[in-house]
Amino acid sequence: MTSDDVVARHVARLRAVFRENRDKQKAHRKSQDILGELASDPSTVGSILRTYLLNSAVLNNRHYPVIGITLEENVHFTLVANCWLPLPDRSSDVSTKSIHHHGTMLLTPATAFGPGYEHWTFTRPIPVGGYTELFRFTVIESGNHGLHHVAFVDSYIAHVPLYPSSLSITLALWSDSTPTDWRAFL
Repeated sequence: MTSDDVVARHVARLRAVFRENRDKQKAHRKSQDILGELASDPSTVGSILRTYLLNSAVLNNRHYPVIGITLEENVHFTLVANCWLPLPDRSSDVSTKSIHHHGTMLLTPATAFGPGYEHWTFTRPIPVGGYTELFRFTVIESGNHGLHHVAFVDSYIAHVPLYPSSLSITLALWSDSTPTDWRAFL
């Protein structure tokens, strides 16, 4: 079995999970083992790189700090391999972007290569006093999203990834928490 067959086999399993589960939260929970298996398979990285290099438009995109390689996109979900580039000095205590959330999107990432990165999630912001632009929130979880680790970021949950100390590749499973397309249930 080639590495492309391995990725295709896992993607087929993900499609089945999402077809069978209208509740996207449940589909993400059931997908964690599949992503974990894919992230642990040594042939996955080769397949990701082949997918990337076979796309003639890849060198025309701006990606920094993450190079995103779409492995699958359908009415149920999108699966992207994110290549996290380290800073030149290898600092891993700097965030790659501001604290943010993805609205109604659900995210299940699994680290397939490299040491991974530190990742923080936060409670929903609470307005402070009578101010409209001042909020308080606390850390829900912080820690290393290391090799073969599978995580979950719920809709509207603020989070921030930090730069990795060296190249790391994650498989990011994305779906909208709300129904998005009637074809998803055919």
